[in-house]
Amino acid sequence: MDTRNEINGSLQWKEASKGGIILGLISFFYILLSSLLAKWAGNGNASLMLSFLSIALWCLKFYGCIALMKLFLIKLKASYRGVDSRVAFSYGAKIAFLSAFVYSVCYLANILYLSNDVFQAQLEMVDTIVSQNSSMFDSNSLAAFDKVKESMPTMMTIYNLIYCTLYGVVLSLILSKNLIPDDDFEEEGENNLQ
Repeated sequence: MDTRNEINGSLQWKEASKGGIILGLISFFYILLSSLLAKWAGNGNASLMLSFLSIALWCLKFYGCIALMKLFLIKLKASYRGVDSRVAFSYGAKIAFLSAFVYSVCYLANILYLSNDVFQAQLEMVDTIVSQNSSMFDSNSLAAFDKVKESMPTMMTIYNLIYCTLYGVVLSLILSKNLIPDDDFEEEGENNLQ
């Protein structure tokens, strides 16, 4: 007899919150390390080696987050009864949204407070490029650019939230279909045993 609890919506959210926090913080720590590397490279240090290190860190984060999502889905299937590919997809989508939310809030805090100098330097670089090519823009375009620049942190946060959620949902769909096949005979077999 199976002694595992039946999965329900509140258990999914409880479990997904743990996974979402873990994945969101992993992505945030990657951003922090990248910011530190950018500051270090800005001091004239070996930028080619730092570029390779940055790429290696990104690959580690990317594949590590995929492996963790896979692990979370497998753990859900092993821990609860009634987990099919539909439930696994729903669970993965919840993890994706919560992870994207944690990451986006941390990202906003990073560009506003922790690494504001790096963000401001990037905006100044864009300002320089626009001012050097100001003959290509009319006054309305330059005014629109200034307005966009003021709301850039908010726009980037919303963009990250949407992009990371969509990426996680697609990943969840792929993993749930491949890892947890639907067993059409599971419920029928369980009913016959009772």
